[in-house]
Amino acid sequence: MATSEFVPQPARYAIFVDAGYLFAASGALLLGCGSRREYRVAAEKLIKALTSHADDKLLGELLRVYWFDAAPKKQPTVDQRVIANLPLVKLRLGNLNAQGQQKGVDAQLRADLEALARHRAITDAVLLAGDEDMLPAVEAAQRYGVRVHLWGVEPTHGSNQAEWLVWESDTVEVLPADFLRPYFTKAKVLPVPAPGTAAAVREAAERRPARPAPSRPRRRCSPGVPRRSSPPPRRASAPGRSRCPARTRRPRPSRRP
Repeated sequence: MATSEFVPQPARYAIFVDAGYLFAASGALLLGCGSRREYRVAAEKLIKALTSHADDKLLGELLRVYWFDAAPKKQPTVDQRVIANLPLVKLRLGNLNAQGQQKGVDAQLRADLEALARHRAITDAVLLAGDEDMLPAVEAAQRYGVRVHLWGVEPTHGSNQAEWLVWESDTVEVLPADFLRPYFTKAKVLPVPAPGTAAAVREAAERRPARPAPSRPRRRCSPGVPRRSSPPPRRASAPGRSRCPARTRRPRPSRRP
């Protein structure tokens, strides 16, 4: 009687990166910056380092990297377009409102992670995030038997990941500062000239808009009335004749005493 032997399938995994969390936590840890405008990120090299690190940990086949970010009105920036053109990288964009908050990123991440888990496309998922809004995505993937490996960035103090998200994940790893430091550099800030100097006066003059020349208001005519270009000429008076008749004084009546 032939017996069937169970052959374990090799791991197949996908990497889900919340770029908002990764950039904010790394900028605060490495450079002490709170805004993305204050530093530059070598995103292509960073993605290669993350995929290489995941391959060493999971020893399986990479399906692709899902990169979740946000932009005003979902219009990608130059850096986001570069990421979208990388092989095996899928860019997902949410909306970035006026307050700098990401909207719709967690919903897209849950949809992708749950779809891959439901169709048995992956056995493991690497999640680089810290927000508690990612918790439903983790729970949905685990219902289909997918192992979720949570990655985080070394915090400046305490923890920068939600406690429930850490509890629900299968494994947890914190990326140290030395791992992330080669890919983050501080942006160059142009020097501001001191007030009162010739450079400051010249710069202020260049920024000041030129005043337009004042224009006389044009007189509008009512509809149907032709516009006169110039007033009609005056009629010349006859020689020796005054235009206005001379006034004659009336004699005053004398008063008798």
